[in-house]
Amino acid sequence: MMKVKLLLLFLFVAFNAKAQDSIDSNIIQSSNQIHDSIKYHQDNLFKHAGEITIKSNNESIFEFLFPSIIALIVGLMAYTATILSAKKQRTIIEKQIESNRETIKDQISTSLRIAELDFRKTVLSSNRQAWINELRDLVSDLISLFDSISLRVNSVQHSDYQKILFLITKIELMLNPEKDSEFIKSVLNLQKALIDLKLEKITYKEALEELRTVKEMTKVTLKTEWERVKKGE
Repeated sequence: MMKVKLLLLFLFVAFNAKAQDSIDSNIIQSSNQIHDSIKYHQDNLFKHAGEITIKSNNESIFEFLFPSIIALIVGLMAYTATILSAKKQRTIIEKQIESNRETIKDQISTSLRIAELDFRKTVLSSNRQAWINELRDLVSDLISLFDSISLRVNSVQHSDYQKILFLITKIELMLNPEKDSEFIKSVLNLQKALIDLKLEKITYKEALEELRTVKEMTKVTLKTEWERVKKGE
């Protein structure tokens, strides 16, 4: 009976010891798990805390520099806009200057043409009109004197011949040697006709024919010059 009791006591102690070891092992394991969990959370906490701090610092720097960056960008944009505007304005001004220069050139050219026309009207036309009047008077005097001398050819004074020669020479000098060559020839023929009439080489009627030719040539020349006066040439 005593042996049975001892055996039961031994088993009880052994079971208690094993249970105690199991409990202690579980406690230690749990303690280790708790320790590891605490350490893990601490590491993560420190890690995140560092990240948060760094991120916070970065955000603080960015927030500090952000207005300056914006101001710099705005300044650059304004400077660029000013340069572009100045360049555009300069181009517009240059075009305006060129346009004004061309306008001034046109105005000067027009003014010169008007001045030239005025000059022709006031100077050339006036001079040409005076020339027409003088030529008409000279030819009229020549025709009148020639007709008068032809009727009294045998009693003509030397002074009358001198006057006719003067009129013929002056008319010749007033005419263009190339353009008015036929007119000049007809006037010079009057001088020859007067001499031939005095020498009785031609008749009075033939002399008048030379006079008629001078009249016709004078009309043509005066009409041509009068048309030029009306055109302002």
